[in-house]
Amino acid sequence: MISADNEADEDLVRSFLIETGVSFESALVKGDQQKFVEIWQELSSDDPNKRWSMGLPATFVIDSEGRVKSFMIGGTNERELIATVKKAMASTLDTARD
Repeated sequence: MISADNEADEDLVRSFLIETGVSFESALVKGDQQKFVEIWQELSSDDPNKRWSMGLPATFVIDSEGRVKSFMIGGTNERELIATVKKAMASTLDTARD
């Protein structure tokens, strides 16, 4: 897990991470925020009609090769995240068998 947030929200992000006991990586995006978003939009799908709409919050599931396997727009909960990761893992396994 990696959290990526806008550097302008650093105080808010730090407070949230401490309050929720987050123990995974967190990055603050510095510089050109639009370029950061555009790169992730391109990574979300080869099909321009299925790309990330840039809605936030967003969750990306990335495989061990660095490929975006799935993404979700809006808040999520543990159950939804587990189901999405399992689906992505099954997809990766199916691809590896081909």
